[in-house]
Amino acid sequence: MPIVLNWWRARLAGRRLSIGVLLVLVAGLVPLFWVAPGQVAKSEDFVMPIDFAEWLRFFNTWDPQVSFGSSPDDRLPALFFMFWPAFFRLLGFSIEHAQRLQFAVWFSAGGFAMYILMRCLTRSELARVGATLLYLFNFYQEPIWQGLNIANLSAYVAMPLLLAVTIRVLRGGSVLRHAAVFALVTVIGSGIAANPPMVLVALIPVPTYLFLFIGARFIQHDQLGVQRALKFGGLALALTVCVNAYWLLPQAVGLISAGPTQTFLGRTKEAALPQLEQLSSFTSPFNTLRIRGHWVWYEAFNGVPYLPHAPSLMSAPEAIAAATIPIIAAVGGMLAIRDRRFWAFAVLMLIGIFIGSGVNGPTGRLFGWVWEYVPGFWTLRSPWYKGTALLVLGMAPLAGLGLAALVDLIRPRAERWICKAARVQVSGQLLTGLLAILLIIPYLGYTSSFVRGQFFVQRGPESPLPGFQVRLPDHLEEAREWLSTQSRDERILALPPTLRLTTDWGYTGYMPPLAELSDRSFINLVEPSAMPIAVYDALLGRGYGSASGVLARSGIGYVMQQEDVNRRFFAVDGLEADELAMLMQRHGLRFAARFGPLVFFAVQSPVPHVTATRTVVAAPSGLELLKSLSSLLRSQDAAIILTQRVPGEDVWAFIDRISGNAGEFERATATTGPNIELIAVSGTLDAILDREFLAEPIVVEAAGASVPIAVSQPGIYEIWQRTRPVEGPTLTPAGKLLLKIQRQDLSEIDWGRATINGALLDTERDGGPLDVSNWEARTWTLAATFVAQTGAYQLELPRADGRQSVELVAVHRERRVKAQRDAAQMLVSQATSTSWHLFSQVQPDDIVQMDTDSLPTVDLWHGWVPATLDDDVNGIRRITTAQKSIRNLKVTNPQNVQQTVALVFTVESIEIPRSLWVNIGNRFVATYTLPANHPQTLVVEDIELDPGENFVTFYSPDRETERSDGGYESFRFNVPFVVGTATRDRKFSIAEPGAYDISVLVPPGESSSDVARVGLKSLSIDGEEFVDKLERPFKLDNRCCGAAVVCTGGLVCPFSQEAMIPIVRATVRLDAGLHDLRIVEASGRVHPVMISPWQDPESVRLEAPNLTFERLRDTHFRVTADSGGPYILVLNELYDARWRASVDGQASKHHVEVNGFANGFLIEAEGEHVVEIEFAPQSLADVSGVGSTIVIVGLMAGLALPGVRRRLFR
Repeated sequence: MPIVLNWWRARLAGRRLSIGVLLVLVAGLVPLFWVAPGQVAKSEDFVMPIDFAEWLRFFNTWDPQVSFGSSPDDRLPALFFMFWPAFFRLLGFSIEHAQRLQFAVWFSAGGFAMYILMRCLTRSELARVGATLLYLFNFYQEPIWQGLNIANLSAYVAMPLLLAVTIRVLRGGSVLRHAAVFALVTVIGSGIAANPPMVLVALIPVPTYLFLFIGARFIQHDQLGVQRALKFGGLALALTVCVNAYWLLPQAVGLISAGPTQTFLGRTKEAALPQLEQLSSFTSPFNTLRIRGHWVWYEAFNGVPYLPHAPSLMSAPEAIAAATIPIIAAVGGMLAIRDRRFWAFAVLMLIGIFIGSGVNGPTGRLFGWVWEYVPGFWTLRSPWYKGTALLVLGMAPLAGLGLAALVDLIRPRAERWICKAARVQVSGQLLTGLLAILLIIPYLGYTSSFVRGQFFVQRGPESPLPGFQVRLPDHLEEAREWLSTQSRDERILALPPTLRLTTDWGYTGYMPPLAELSDRSFINLVEPSAMPIAVYDALLGRGYGSASGVLARSGIGYVMQQEDVNRRFFAVDGLEADELAMLMQRHGLRFAARFGPLVFFAVQSPVPHVTATRTVVAAPSGLELLKSLSSLLRSQDAAIILTQRVPGEDVWAFIDRISGNAGEFERATATTGPNIELIAVSGTLDAILDREFLAEPIVVEAAGASVPIAVSQPGIYEIWQRTRPVEGPTLTPAGKLLLKIQRQDLSEIDWGRATINGALLDTERDGGPLDVSNWEARTWTLAATFVAQTGAYQLELPRADGRQSVELVAVHRERRVKAQRDAAQMLVSQATSTSWHLFSQVQPDDIVQMDTDSLPTVDLWHGWVPATLDDDVNGIRRITTAQKSIRNLKVTNPQNVQQTVALVFTVESIEIPRSLWVNIGNRFVATYTLPANHPQTLVVEDIELDPGENFVTFYSPDRETERSDGGYESFRFNVPFVVGTATRDRKFSIAEPGAYDISVLVPPGESSSDVARVGLKSLSIDGEEFVDKLERPFKLDNRCCGAAVVCTGGLVCPFSQEAMIPIVRATVRLDAGLHDLRIVEASGRVHPVMISPWQDPESVRLEAPNLTFERLRDTHFRVTADSGGPYILVLNELYDARWRASVDGQASKHHVEVNGFANGFLIEAEGEHVVEIEFAPQSLADVSGVGSTIVIVGLMAGLALPGVRRRLFR
């Protein structure tokens, strides 16, 4: 102990804090006063301070708390930055105080970083202080603190420190020791990697300085200097990689081989260009130099400025003059200093101006060229936010030196004047300080709004813009404590469905407020998973069936309604709190708890996080059928494979394996067939096209194509296509939710102009050769046919407008029909396989006009362009601007009661792709995405018409097309519009004669008699009518909320258990072969109908294995199972191919997405066994983390031990 005390006395002897250090310390305390007492800073771009347990989860490469799970690319790099709020929470500080301390620590760190840099450049304390104050107090810091931008703030601290180490080592000293210090400093800046574009910018300063240094030494023939710089650069780079391996290796591997949840590379260059242009609107070089290129300085919302202090600072003459002080000082510094080291800072200033200006100003074209052609540069979508960091880094040292030079220039004259005027001798240091204060005060006055934290704007509830300071209400803590007593594996679905929400008490964020305080998983519209949209659609959409099955399969334990959120009740017009409660109970949910404005509804029997099943359902569809399938399935634990979402080869390898029909995949080792039940839903057509004819599909890009087709057998050939909807340029996640409610796949190729060997293809559908819609294909569309003899043919396709590719396959008709029937026979003939037929789609030809006396009339109303002669001849009408306020159609309902109809029309988007929104009055109905210049026939179902006049609005958020006469237009419509009801004529194939169930989905809460009398006019098979035979199943398949459950506001569930079952059924005996099905709707609303083999409700089904599981960490589950044979193990985390399941070290070879989002593994094991489920990237993160720790400890010990040895033993 005496040795240690002596060491400290020797260390502190004769030392004192400089005035510069004291000023930096004082300036670093400024953030403590940015936020009002009792409140916390909050914006949508950052979360409130996390606790230490949450910080420990940052070491995991999988985050289960966002939506259905994700593999974020920014958690490991953010470890150091996020440590500080977690550390302060661990010490017992509240969220409010932990945030203030976090702000103060990081803000002052930036000041000390610049001060340390200036110590390496000059002995002038005034220059050091001036540079530090400019670096701390400038308007570039406003947006990065408003969003608590981890990458920018990390770069702001690290870049000056790294430059300081580089400058110091090039002056002398141990290269190895300085390289070690450099590597350790990069840990402070590791948060830069949370935003890869910022990494590109942060990599510029040190290489720029080294490049200029090496160039100067090379010109001076200083080989030792060149060698020293190169040696330092190589060592620093190697040690930096080793020190940062804990995040560098996992992120590098993630960027190269990203899973579906990787967020950064999911964006495209085309989507980034509009953002680049928008954010460059105000970034002229002069604005960039004044550090005022942030767009919020210049714009307002509903007359309210985004920054209240910006208008006065831009208009006041004194503020305009003060904004030029740093520029003048920096120019003065460049003129006054002859030291070549400062050339690097002038270069950094120029690079910062170039990048920060973006595509604005005289360098805009050059920036645009670099952005377009230099690999990776396109990721700089917001150049001002990135490049201005370099501008400030280069400007601050020059301005500090300029300030010192100006004071040195003025001081002698001031001394003489004071001595002559006041006859007083003034200390030189005092005079220097006074002059510096006089020069600095105008600039600090100009930036006083930042100094006082006014960028954290406080706004009242009447403001159309949210504020940046909130007081956390007590009900959040009460709800958090209640949730902590519930199962951690159960997710919470947040209502209303939003991507960005604002509460009545001022909170704004992408996640519900409770989600930021709780460790539970919350679901809203945060991407990349598409599953939340399907869940919201099931709960709030207008389709038939109950959402309880989808919710339970998704592991959702509670639905949380937030009554303090703007736009509380989404997509359900006029819904109030009690009506929402009734809607929840219709879907089988029950009231659970209320905490202030937060109301929780419990889902019955949510699926555990890890489950097992021996029933597999294969359905050729996307997420749109998940609700229907979940409602219709008798086995609620079945694993549903939606083949439209899974690669065809993976689907068939999986199905072949479980069906005992290994086929070409694993013919020699198939052993699992008798243990797993396979149900194929409407699989005959899509499955055949996928399996039999898609070995080498024709892939057609957006441009036109010439495709050779070899014909080996004469006959009629069909061309089938598979397309995806064109993404609307401005379609938000909320828009995608609405789109899913009425989703329709749209073709991008004009087949009317396609030719085969110069002859037009046959595209007729009215009774012609293309009449195959009765097969109810979901992923493939029959586009055209042609008659061919043996030989070579050339298919010429016109140019297609859109960004998506199209898959084509040419099929001989007789072969397709035979394969279709053989497949149906094969599936049903297997002991463990059955075939179901689901009819849920409606097509334009299915809509028939209603009786004349009840037929609504459709008239063009407002917003239409005057028709030309050609328009009249072709039956075309155009609308100008697709605005929300313009009523385009008047639909008159002649009845005295409300009618529900379907509307059919053909529409074409002019010149560019657009999204089309259809509203009836103020009620949303449907959303579609349309390619450019290609007519599409749309069916808008479920349009509710009140008696009398109703108005239809066609709205698009996308820009209009300007005509040559100066007018505008957006869509072309073919007239007349057709209004009617749906009549579906379909065919289906039965391989085995016997009894079959006809199941019809109906809304929960309706009785079977209501359905028969109102919902369906007719449902017949081969002419036999079944509407009057439909009834509720006598065995309850779905549990409901139960009788007389008291809900919020004293509401009592009015539905009996029988009424809660959203299915009516009848039984029919069918012979083998083809059958005709006719479904005549009473309205424009379509009932899903399924035909499946009859099963005795009392029959014993395959029992799922008994299992228990343990969550070892978020990336590792251990499952103990006892099984009589192979089974499907389901992990209810978002599907990612990097999840692995292994038994005794043997990994499962078959892994597919099930239930629309989850991971399904085929486990081929019997008896008692243990399954390890692990997220593969975690092992790399763990190994690299251990390696980084060893290197960091070794470097710190190597730096510290020599000095300690000298002081302890001298």
